[in-house]
Amino acid sequence: MMGLGIEIVPCPIVREKDGLAMSSRNRLLSKKHRELAPFIHITLSLAREKRATLSPAQIRNWVRLQFDSQEDMKLQYFEIVSAEDLSPVYDWSRDVSRVGCIAVHLGGIRLIDNIFFD
Repeated sequence: MMGLGIEIVPCPIVREKDGLAMSSRNRLLSKKHRELAPFIHITLSLAREKRATLSPAQIRNWVRLQFDSQEDMKLQYFEIVSAEDLSPVYDWSRDVSRVGCIAVHLGGIRLIDNIFFD
């Protein structure tokens, strides 16, 4: 895309039993915030299910609304992108693999996650 010679190499996300992506940051969460954190993966999973009936823009809005209702969480971003070059996906017509990427602040800790939409 920009000629930087960078290759994106996907690998599986290792998750806790409750779905939270494993990260050294998780141990920085308070007990209360650690209990809330699986909401991130739950929301990503539900967003993926909505692909059948909603456009990418509608899913972005839906995700934003889910986090607006969470008192302790602040959504930094949610984007649906091409897995090939991380360019934003605006409709489902492109024949590319798609990934939902998210960053959320929870109790001062920035948590990130992603999920394949295909």
